[in-house]
Amino acid sequence: MPTTTTNPPIFDGHNDSLQAIYLPKHAPRDFLKKNDEGHIDLQRAERGGFNGGLFAIFVPALLPENNEPNAQEENPVNPSVLKPVDFSYARALTQKGIESLFNLESSSRSKLRVIRDMRGLENTLKEKAIAAVMHFEGAETIDPKLKNLEGYYNAGLRSLGLVWSRPNAFGYGVEHVALGSDFDGATIPKELGDVSGLPKLISALRESGFNEEDLARIAYKNWLRILANTWK
Repeated sequence: MPTTTTNPPIFDGHNDSLQAIYLPKHAPRDFLKKNDEGHIDLQRAERGGFNGGLFAIFVPALLPENNEPNAQEENPVNPSVLKPVDFSYARALTQKGIESLFNLESSSRSKLRVIRDMRGLENTLKEKAIAAVMHFEGAETIDPKLKNLEGYYNAGLRSLGLVWSRPNAFGYGVEHVALGSDFDGATIPKELGDVSGLPKLISALRESGFNEEDLARIAYKNWLRILANTWK
């Protein structure tokens, strides 16, 4: 008799599904109903074996021309998105993101669960519900003296990426990124082509607003710093 294979549950490291709920300029989408917008909803997740992941709460730049946040600007290299954001603004928008996650959980009839510990994660994966781990994409909402970190933990925060592509009280994003091309192991954008196209990448970053020191960090200095600190 032919054997039947069962795929393992899939836990994904990052998704931005909450943005359609709490960001004002996004057209609201109901995560619990199948739709043709975005990449994830409950029905498509179940069909694809998606059983959980880090549900990101992100604070986009407050752009001066319209005073409304939008994570998907038509011009993705607007220099404004690389500037620090105001702490009170970040805190208010983060709270909306948290509320959107728990509202989603309460409306899902246990089909999506906010995870706080390993037992909850393992049980949720076994029961084929969606395990949602609250993740902050950037620490702009964290008090520099960590006064509110415990409160966020108690609220459900279990994953924190300190920096996005802009500075905050805990670091500067450009100091924590570098190149990893996967040449000969991935599909490379045709604009880049192959290794000979790397100068085009540097030029595109320069045109996007990165200064020469930032370019040097991305191109090689960050790797040298990490390796120097590791190979001791």
